[in-house]
Amino acid sequence: MGAEIPPEYPTQEVIEQFYSENYARIILYTSMPDESEQTFDTVQSILDNAGSYYDTYYLTGQSATLFDMKSVVEKDTSVVNLVAIIGIFIVILLTFRSLTVPILLVFTIETAIWINLSIAYFSDNALSFIGYLIISTVQLGATVDYAILLTNHYLTDRKCLPKNEAIQKVLSENLSAILVSASILSAGGFTLAATSGNPIVSELGLLLGRGTLLSFVMVVCVLPALLIIFDKVIEKTTLKHGFHKHNKRNLKKECLK
Repeated sequence: MGAEIPPEYPTQEVIEQFYSENYARIILYTSMPDESEQTFDTVQSILDNAGSYYDTYYLTGQSATLFDMKSVVEKDTSVVNLVAIIGIFIVILLTFRSLTVPILLVFTIETAIWINLSIAYFSDNALSFIGYLIISTVQLGATVDYAILLTNHYLTDRKCLPKNEAIQKVLSENLSAILVSASILSAGGFTLAATSGNPIVSELGLLLGRGTLLSFVMVVCVLPALLIIFDKVIEKTTLKHGFHKHNKRNLKKECLK
């Protein structure tokens, strides 16, 4: 409406969609994606211009909603991630009664998360902010149990076996269990990515499926090496560890049962 279409031209039914007693409605169309740096700059520019003309104004729409979420949640992201890490660290600390084990386990899973999120950066693909927020905590909580399972069996077998034999026994007995769990979660994520029509939901499925595979690789390939390398440190920082010291046949036979 304006110079080209005078307000008197449209019907009252149309006018009522744009004007109420206290507010006027303005619809803006852009050719930009729903979420990008340029989109957020445009949203901020619209807010600044609206503020220069009106005392009270509201901006709605998907881009505006994502902008608000980014502005509010971005400040809390580091705090939320830190609280999640500390929470899991405390649970593992109390479970294993060790100062070193929680560090190794959280480091293993967090590294898988960092690799998962960095793939989008190095492949020059956009990653939705919501996807980043969700996967950074969901992957940690959903896959840390792989590391807990492997470490728990390692500490148990370590009481009657040398470290190399203990880790070999752990992998041979628990690899299939971890593989089945990781395969189910990963397959669910990839299926969601392939079937969902919502781009954000599809992206979350892809991140979850890929992140689960990365966590599995880290737990099976990297964590065993860390447990062996830091075996002496774990022994000294674990309460009542009872680690194997000598090749006592009776203990070894008991451990292999």
